[in-house]
Amino acid sequence: MGEQGPGNRKFKRCFIYSQRVSHEFIKLSGAIYDLKITKEMWTAATSARAKYMQYLESERSKEKTETKQLKRKALEEEIDFLKQKKMFLQTDIHQTNEKANDLVRRLKSQRT
Repeated sequence: MGEQGPGNRKFKRCFIYSQRVSHEFIKLSGAIYDLKITKEMWTAATSARAKYMQYLESERSKEKTETKQLKRKALEEEIDFLKQKKMFLQTDIHQTNEKANDLVRRLKSQRT
């Protein structure tokens, strides 16, 4: 979640802008104690919180997806490596069998 992707930067810019607007509104109203919370402010705050929670959830979901993709890629690479290893071993077995058969033929031809 600590990544500096374009979505994260956009979110931070919106957050800073919201802070500035809130700060200016409080300055204009005199003091924080004189601030009257209107229905619109309450709705905006609730909406902002819901959007923030949705943003956090989407970031967690992206992170889980990326982790799964990395694990899958690692497993695919391991499978490819093992397939290659199997192919080399089969080639070695075939060559060893051919050499053994050749030696048996030579031995038989020497005895006759």
